[in-house]
Amino acid sequence: MPRKKARKTPPYRQEFDKANPVVSLRLTLQEYAALQEMKKSQNKTNADIMKIGMGIVKDRAIREAEFRDQGFSAGQVKGFSLAEAMYRVDYRCTTCEQSKPITTPEEKRVAAQYTRILCGGHAICPGRMVR
Repeated sequence: MPRKKARKTPPYRQEFDKANPVVSLRLTLQEYAALQEMKKSQNKTNADIMKIGMGIVKDRAIREAEFRDQGFSAGQVKGFSLAEAMYRVDYRCTTCEQSKPITTPEEKRVAAQYTRILCGGHAICPGRMVR
């Protein structure tokens, strides 16, 4: 019986194989079992695991953590700015006439004491002093 000729690989397949070479490696049974477990638990292919290990592709969990951190930082800055605009107490300096925020504990104590003197008898003031 005459032997059949080997089929010629079509040009498109030759180009694909040239652009996407095959990588093969040999593992021990323990390494292979660990690889299979990783693939199963993380729902990844061998190519995905290799790309992540090479740093070509970031793992989705890493990308999500980076986005979460960026969002948290942006939200924290925005929230602080909003709270500062709503709740900051300023006073006008008698020397330079500039508006300055009350920041030190001493300034807060003096402002609270001054407020008690001015506003000690109003029934609508929260936490008013009873004399």
